[in-house]
Order: sequence, then C-alpha cells, then structure tokens
Amino acid sequence: MKYRPTSISVAGVDFQIKYCKITEYGLYELEDKVIKIRNTLTDEQVFDTLMHECVHAAFDMSGITYMIDDDQKEEAIVRALENLLFPVYQQEYEKFRTTKSSAELSPKKKS
Repeated sequence: MKYRPTSISVAGVDFQIKYCKITEYGLYELEDKVIKIRNTLTDEQVFDTLMHECVHAAFDMSGITYMIDDDQKEEAIVRALENLLFPVYQQEYEKFRTTKSSAELSPKKKS
C-alpha cells in the first residue's frame, strides 16, 4: 500500500494534499489550504516532503514567517529542522514507542 495521505491538520487547520506534476518536491499554499506534492515521489520522499511543508505551514500560522520575512532564510531554517531535529525525533520516538503498549499510546477519551 502506498503512503498517499489526502489531508493533514496543522495547528488545527486542515490542509488538502494533492499529488501533481510539479518540478518541486512540494508546495504549500496557505490561502487555499493545500499542500501539493510531486506525484512521482517514493513513499519516503512523500513523507519527508509532507513534513517539510508542514513546518512551513506551522511557521505561517505561528507568525514566525512574518518575523523571518525572507524566503531563503525560512527555507534554510526549515531544512535545518528536517535534517537535524527530525531524525532525532524519529529515532527517540521509535525507542519510546517500543517501551509502551498500544493502549498506552492511544489518545485518551475525555469523560
């Protein structure tokens, strides 16, 4: 089964995910609430690209984009996070996940 999610929520905002014939790996459009991903990517590339575009979305919604006010600087910061922080998070989450039962990892229902 291919990894091809059709939507994702970032900071409570739902984004539609579209797979398109584009030259970039991915594009993020706040106004349309759309993330576009190149339709020829592997599952791993889709995941990595989606996470990259979600950081752009989080920056926009938090106001960080306005503070940076420079597309090249923002891209450098996003790439630093995805290449330096994300691998640590994935590695540590996998260790954490293997120490917990699926019941402990399930979201708790509010009474």
